[in-house]
This record gives sequence, structure tokens and C-alpha cells, in this order.
Amino acid sequence: MNRLQERKLTMYEVVFIFLKATTASIIGQMPQMDLAINTLGSNIDKIKDFFSDQVANRIGTTADKEQIRLNLIKKIFFIARKIEAFAVNNNNKELAKKVKLSITFLEKLADNAIIANATMIHDTALQFITDLTPYSVVIDDVNDLKINIDEFNDFIPKPRTGIIDKKEATEALLQLFSETDDLLKNKMDILVGVVQSNEPHFYNHYTNSRIIVNSGYRTLAVRCQVVDKNNQGLPKVTVKIKDSNNRYLTKAKGNCYIKTLPEGTYEFTFSKEGYITKVVSVAVVNNERTDVKVVLGQ
Repeated sequence: MNRLQERKLTMYEVVFIFLKATTASIIGQMPQMDLAINTLGSNIDKIKDFFSDQVANRIGTTADKEQIRLNLIKKIFFIARKIEAFAVNNNNKELAKKVKLSITFLEKLADNAIIANATMIHDTALQFITDLTPYSVVIDDVNDLKINIDEFNDFIPKPRTGIIDKKEATEALLQLFSETDDLLKNKMDILVGVVQSNEPHFYNHYTNSRIIVNSGYRTLAVRCQVVDKNNQGLPKVTVKIKDSNNRYLTKAKGNCYIKTLPEGTYEFTFSKEGYITKVVSVAVVNNERTDVKVVLGQ
């Protein structure tokens, strides 16, 4: 839910609370207003449930992946150290160098690189499984590592699935806001007009409740993040907008911010020496921030 939607939801709630507190004698003067109030309350609950589910799913997915990733790293390190000890005792310098993996090194790797290293350790342990028995590495340890690898490998596509789910949820949420706006503008506002003359105090209070209050924040038009293939932020990337003289440079973590830009679709060009230039179409909507993430390859 973006900030404009948050302010709209606040307005919906103010209107709903006010109408629920209004005496039945006034509500009764507006045919079908009681049904409209119930629909408004139901839509508010749906929006809140939608938002709560989105937050819970996002936090849960991230936490699950990080825990699985951590388990795999620990298992890699545990077996790698045992293989290294075996290699040193047998003067196998090449093997010792091959399996010398620190937790710090593994934690910095991209997901696919972790799987590649884990697979290498698994295959090496399997190759020397008999020799590793004195070092407390048995076939069950190697099998457990394979289970960890498969679990993490299966989990990697989930962020993409999460993006698709988020897109569908966002579209559903937009539809719900659209229906609620239509309910207020094309039904409830008109019904309230029926009692404007004989219930002026009620009419004025309702009208004031329908105002979307600006909370005072300043919305960015566009926030860009530029990263390399390892998801590391790229500084000093030039960001140019077609048919505009404005140029921007990304900061230390690969971010750049564009404060104002009229609503519309723009062609952004991202370039940096030593990297492949990328052109991206960016849609800008009034009162909303557009987030753009770009990966530059070499």
C-alpha cells in the first residue's frame, strides 16, 4: 500500500466512523444509505486484511530464505573444514586450497554461487567419504548437505513468484480502492446531498470527513537503484532521461533520486564505463513514487 492509499484509507475510516455514529433518523432520510455504509465498512476491512497479508507474506518469505541459506552455509563450512584437515594431513595442497571456504566468504556469495560451492563440497566429500570417517564425516552428513542444497535450490525461484503474487495483489488492491472511491463519489456523496438543506450540520461534517489529509511528506517521483550481477550497488552510474537535459549520478550504494517529474512514461538510460548500457521504460504517476532497479552487466 502506497502513501496515497494509506491517506485514502484513513479518509474512508473517518467517513465510516462518522456515519456509524449518526442517528438513525438522519440516516433514514437517505434511501439505501445504511447498505452503502455496510459496504464501505466491508471494503475497509478487506483493504486492511489485504495489507496485513502482504506484509506477513513478505516478511515470512524473506525470513524463510535467510534461515535456509544460513543452514546451508553452516553445513558447507562444517564439512569443508574436515576435508581441509584431511588434505593437510595427506599433504594434498591443491585439495586443501580448493576447500578452504570461510563463513564470511560464503555469506557474501550470490545464491547460485553458494549452490556451486556447496555442490563442490558435497562431491568432494563423497569422493573421499571413507578417508573422512576419522574426521567425523559420515555418509549421513553428506546426504544432509544434499538435502540442504536441494532445499535452497528449490527456494531460489520463490522471490520471482513473490513478485508475480505482489503484482496480482497490487492490482486487486487497486480495484478495491477504485470500487470504494466509486461508492463514495457516485452513491454516498449524492445521497448526502438529499439532506443538505434540512441537516446542514451533518452535511458539512460529512463533507469535511471526505477530505484526504496530506500528512506533510514529500513524495519522490522516481527512486533508482543500479546494481551489478552480484547485486552490489554501482556508484557513479549516469542516469539520463530521453528528451531531457537532466542527468543524474548514482551514489555510493547505487541509488539516485529524482524529486519531480510530470506524469507520463519516460525512457531512462543507465551507463557506466566498463558496463553494458541499459535503456528502461519508466512510468511515472502523480503523487506516487516509482521504484526502478537495474542490473548492469559487463
